[in-house]
Amino acid sequence: MKRIAGIAAGMALAITAACAVRLGGPAPVEYRTLSIAAAPGEPVSAVAARIMEAEPDLVLLSAPHDSAWFGSIAEATGLELSGPSRTSGSGLAFLTRRVELLGDTSIVMGAAGGSRIHMHDALYEIDERRLIDLMIVRADPVVDVSSVVRTLLSYEASDVMATATIVLGVEAADAAVADSIALRLRAAFENAAECAGDSGADRPAVRLLYRPPARIRCSGASVLESYGRPIVATLVVGRF
Repeated sequence: MKRIAGIAAGMALAITAACAVRLGGPAPVEYRTLSIAAAPGEPVSAVAARIMEAEPDLVLLSAPHDSAWFGSIAEATGLELSGPSRTSGSGLAFLTRRVELLGDTSIVMGAAGGSRIHMHDALYEIDERRLIDLMIVRADPVVDVSSVVRTLLSYEASDVMATATIVLGVEAADAAVADSIALRLRAAFENAAECAGDSGADRPAVRLLYRPPARIRCSGASVLESYGRPIVATLVVGRF
């Protein structure tokens, strides 16, 4: 895999230089963004069809399948694959278009009580002035939700470029725990389920969060009625 390490300093200089010579900034850009989980044993054709039905630009995908399966999904959808991370029982990956992959990495972080946070993280360039960082995490098992949240926020503060817009997918084996993590991240992240007006108890398997509101907003979202209740949101990255 390409690695994120070492990119930050160079990109920060490039962005600073670009800002110095261009005023006003580029126009806002919209990305159809899908967070989706595949069922055990679900064939490539079925998952690819569910993905393409949403017409996404960015896909955050969790699936209990091997790397060859993810490669087949990328081929079937025509989207660029980053990942998968295979450190947990579910592979974590991204499928994208209209962005350029700069680097990606997969890591495992520990939290209090023996919790392990499995993450796939990829940095993309939108244009010469804007970056978007996609992250998808699976926390399993979770003993202390607050510790998991602190670990995620600490990672963001230390390892994510301050100039990058962040889109985060959150999954856990226990749906209630995933809800708790998403809720406690609310001070830092917006939730696409709220953009969709979804108040049902059966929440998306992969929660879709984004930040900061000064750079990214949701202009509309919906929770789809298929396995794992995927959520698709139109995320607008502004000029900055």
